[in-house]
Amino acid sequence: AGDSRWAHRPAADWAAAERRLRADTIQGRIYGGLAHMIAARKDEPAFATRVEHVQTGNPHVLGFAHHHASGPLLVLANFSERPQAVSAELLAQQGLSWPARDLIAGVHVVPNEGLSLSPYQLAWLKPG
Repeated sequence: AGDSRWAHRPAADWAAAERRLRADTIQGRIYGGLAHMIAARKDEPAFATRVEHVQTGNPHVLGFAHHHASGPLLVLANFSERPQAVSAELLAQQGLSWPARDLIAGVHVVPNEGLSLSPYQLAWLKPG
């Protein structure tokens, strides 16, 4: 407590922390989503490789890629409150073949003329 880094940290609300164990609560949805992302990241060997920034051509979408023998992994994050597009050309340049799997959503993605990201969507795209 004598350390100044503790100056702005409130006491923990342990009742709220316990609500993380119930899927029907906000805390549970956030906790479940983070646990899913951690598990997916641990299962994906491409995350162990060097990260490379990717110019997405869209100022609202952050992109980076990992290249691994198991195939490329493209990470896209929409930081806008509106849907944002990424071109099919960019996706092809990163070595993605279609359909691709979104490791976060657990779905296959087949963009016709690019990819549309929902507001604040994060996508981890891998061929297959």
